[in-house]
Amino acid sequence: MTSKTGGSSLERAKCDELSTPESVAIMAAINRLESGIHAKFDAHAAEIRGKISLVREEMHNKFSSLKEDLKSQNEHLTCLETATSEWTTSLHSLKPTAVSLQKEITSLQAKCLDLECLSRRSNLRLVGIPEGLEGPQPTKFIADALVEIFDLPEPPLLARAHRTLASKPAEGSRLRAFVICFHRYDVKEDIWQKASQGGQLKFRDKTVFVFPDFPPEIAKKWAAYYKVKHHLRSMPDVKYSLKGLTGFRITKNGAEHTFDTAAMAFVRQNLLPA
Repeated sequence: MTSKTGGSSLERAKCDELSTPESVAIMAAINRLESGIHAKFDAHAAEIRGKISLVREEMHNKFSSLKEDLKSQNEHLTCLETATSEWTTSLHSLKPTAVSLQKEITSLQAKCLDLECLSRRSNLRLVGIPEGLEGPQPTKFIADALVEIFDLPEPPLLARAHRTLASKPAEGSRLRAFVICFHRYDVKEDIWQKASQGGQLKFRDKTVFVFPDFPPEIAKKWAAYYKVKHHLRSMPDVKYSLKGLTGFRITKNGAEHTFDTAAMAFVRQNLLPA
């Protein structure tokens, strides 16, 4: 055991060591270093707290702005949903009216097409007359031309005759047709019957063609029979003719066949050699 007298001696020795100038200087340096560390830590902590506060403020402002935007968007969506609901209701109520109007428009279009066909029923189209031959009196010129083409005893009485309403074609381009309106329907029918017999028509050594004058909608449907007529021209025992506005009639051995679109298939299967 250490005696109390021995312990006191050690303590006094330690105090004497710490009382030396070197020890005092070391302790002072340690204290200064510790104070500097605390100061720097406090400064960095204050800087970090400031930045955190700034970020929090920015986030708060952005979130507030987003809340306002979301609120505005919700209001717009509510308005759109209301408007969509109203439009859907209106569309449902208008659907029967639209269907009725579509049927009426289709009916009116058919009537207009029929009326246009009737207004052209006394017309024929003459194709192949060179440009400029008609001169200043195209109606008289065409009446005389029909005499030459069909070997008529006298010029037919025409209401009018004129080129189709298109710009004059360039040299070598497709010629414009003549639209001929006959004063009498029966005369027009006689001319058409002669033109339909299949012989080649000539005017001043030029090959010409005669067609019915129908609206473009009907003309396109009739053009679909071009190949059929081309094959049937070489069959003397087969007769053919157009029927109505869009039909086609083929007669062979007294049997008559009427088509709308399948005439070519019938010709291939029944009339053309295998």
